[in-house]
Amino acid sequence: MNQRFNTIIAIAVFMGIFCSIPAFAGLEDILYEKGTITDIERNKIKADQEKTDAKAGEKEAKLRKAIAEDAQTAKPEKKKEYPDMNSHWKGGLQFKSADGNLEFKVGGRIQHDFAHIEANNTLKGQVGDDIDTGGTEFRRMRMYMDGRLYDNVTWKNQVDFADGVVAFKDVYIGIHNLPGVGNLRVGHMKEPFGLEMITSSNHITFMERSQTNIFDPERNTGAMFYNTGLKNRMTWAAGVFLDSGDQGESFNALTGEATHFTARITALPLYEDKGKRLIHLGVSATHRENPEDEMRLRARPEVHLTDRLINTDHFTAKSENRIKLESAVIFGPFSIQGEYDQSFVRDGVTQADDPESRLEITPNFSGFYMYGSYFLTGESRAYKTKSGAFTQVKPKKNFGKDGIGAWEVAARYSHLDLTDSGIVGGKMDNITVGLNWYLNPNSRLMLNYVKSQVDFTNPSIAKEGNMDAVMTRFQVNF
Repeated sequence: MNQRFNTIIAIAVFMGIFCSIPAFAGLEDILYEKGTITDIERNKIKADQEKTDAKAGEKEAKLRKAIAEDAQTAKPEKKKEYPDMNSHWKGGLQFKSADGNLEFKVGGRIQHDFAHIEANNTLKGQVGDDIDTGGTEFRRMRMYMDGRLYDNVTWKNQVDFADGVVAFKDVYIGIHNLPGVGNLRVGHMKEPFGLEMITSSNHITFMERSQTNIFDPERNTGAMFYNTGLKNRMTWAAGVFLDSGDQGESFNALTGEATHFTARITALPLYEDKGKRLIHLGVSATHRENPEDEMRLRARPEVHLTDRLINTDHFTAKSENRIKLESAVIFGPFSIQGEYDQSFVRDGVTQADDPESRLEITPNFSGFYMYGSYFLTGESRAYKTKSGAFTQVKPKKNFGKDGIGAWEVAARYSHLDLTDSGIVGGKMDNITVGLNWYLNPNSRLMLNYVKSQVDFTNPSIAKEGNMDAVMTRFQVNF
C-alpha cells in the first residue's frame, strides 16, 4: 500500500515538473525503465503532456495575436507628412515630388571675360586715356532656383553677384491657366520688349547685345499678363512696371511718376522641322513716364569693358514712347536676325546755362542692327515658341573623344543715332565678328572682334574717333 502511495506521489511531482519545465520531456521513459511506473502510466503521462503542450501553443498564439492587434490599434501606421523627391539632370539639377505636385530646379551661370582695347587719339581725347587699355571681369555670376507649386503656381529667384553686391534679376511669382488671359507674373522681371533682350544672355550669339540695347527697358518691378495662341505660333505679353533698383524697390509707385506700360507680340508665319526652318516677326512698344521729368541716353560700343562713347547728357523730358520691330529667319544652320528701334520724346526742353536759350523739343532717336550666323557643324539655333525667343544650342556631338562640339561663326552691323532737335549725343557704328565653340549644351567659349566708329556730330570738338577690341568669354550655365 505504501509502495503504491509513493508511486502516485512521484507521478504527481513528475507531472508538475513536466507541465512547468518542458526540458524534462522524456523523463517518463527513464522511470519506466527503472520500474517506477508501468507502461500504461508512462503512456498516460505522454498523452497528458501532449495535451498540455497543445493548449500552451494555443494560448501563446492567442497572446501573440492579441498583442499584435493592440499594437496596431494603439499605434496606427503613420502616413508620410512630406512626399518623396526624385532628382534628375535636364539642363540643370531638377527635383520633382513622387506625386508630381512639387518641382524645382537649381542653376546658375558664370561668364568670365577678357578684353584688349585700342582707341585712336581722337577718341582718347574725348573719353580719356583709360579707354585705350584692356582688362578682365566676371560679366555675370548668377545663381537661381525656380519651380512649380501644385498645378498653377510657379516662382523664380535669381540674383547676380558679379559687381560684388547682390542684385535682383528674376524674382517673381507666376499664376497660370487664368480664364481669358492665360498667365500672370508679378515681381521683378524683364519687360516684354525686343527679341535680343528677351533671349537670355546664355544664348545670345555675341558676347554683348547690340548697342541699340539702350532702348530696351530690361528688368523692372511690375505685373505682366502673357500667353500663346494659334497653336504656339503667336505670343503676346503686356504689363505695367515701375522704375526699380537692384533689389526691386521703387519709391515713386504711389505717384505714378515712374510708370511704364510695355507690350510685345510675335508671330511665326513659317515654323517647320521643330524650328529648324522658321520666320519670326515681332513688334514691341512702351510708354515711359520719367519720374524726375528728365532723361539721358548713352551707349557703349559692343564691349562692356570700356566707357560709354556717345551720350545725350540730361535733358528735360516728361515722357517717352519707344517702338521696336524685330525679325529672324532660320534655315537649318544659317540664320539672320535684326531689330529697329525708335524713341519719341515728349515735352522735351534743351538744357542751357541761359534760360532764354532753352528750347522746347521733341527729339527722335533711333538705331538698328542686323546679323547673320552659320553653324559649321550643322546645328541650328534653338527657338522657344512659348516665349518667342531663342534658347539653348545643343551640339550634335559634345566635345570629347567622339565629338568636337558645335562651331558657329557670326557677323553683325549696328548703328545708333542720339542726335536730333538740338540734342547732340553723337552717332556710333559697330561691326562685330564672332566665333562660338559650344563644348556641350552647358558650356561655350566665345571670341569677338569689335570695330567701333564714333561721330560726335559737334563742330566744337573733333568729329570722329574709332576703337578696336578683341574679347573672349568662358561660359558655364546650368
